[in-house]
Amino acid sequence: MNCIGVYYQVKKGRLAMLIDKEGKIFGKINVIDLFILLAVLALAAFLILRAARPSSTGITVSADSASISFVTESTYDFVAEAVQMEDRVEDESKGVDLGRVTNITVGPGYTFAQNDQGQIVKSFKEGYAFLELTSEVKGQFFENGIMINGQKYAIGHGLTVRAGKAKIYMYISDIQKK
Repeated sequence: MNCIGVYYQVKKGRLAMLIDKEGKIFGKINVIDLFILLAVLALAAFLILRAARPSSTGITVSADSASISFVTESTYDFVAEAVQMEDRVEDESKGVDLGRVTNITVGPGYTFAQNDQGQIVKSFKEGYAFLELTSEVKGQFFENGIMINGQKYAIGHGLTVRAGKAKIYMYISDIQKK
């Protein structure tokens, strides 16, 4: 026989050709064309289903007002002085708006270091400041913190904050519902 394809059995025990020597299924459609057609249909089905599905949670949640406190133990004095009331606060790496500064607390900067006796002690640093700032923002509270513009934030979260002209690495120290 001159068949290069696969055979199958039909009624009465006869063999019929599935793919002929020209690579056509039942002598009608090319195998490569069939695979391309199936791939295009699968892609179209995927895109239609993806576009038709609801949001990731499927739940519409209203935004709540919140206050978030950020803290750093030690930043340059001139950086702490650059932060002003009502400055815009932003998560620098994600570009998320974290509201406006509503409170600023500045104190002597400090660090923890080992003394001569091997004990960890608090040491104050000349030219450095402790900085705590609070901002007000809208977001959705969840079990572990708050979601703002699709980004999750929780107490202890470390991030680079832009506040006005200052850029500071800070930690979230508190999140409160207003």
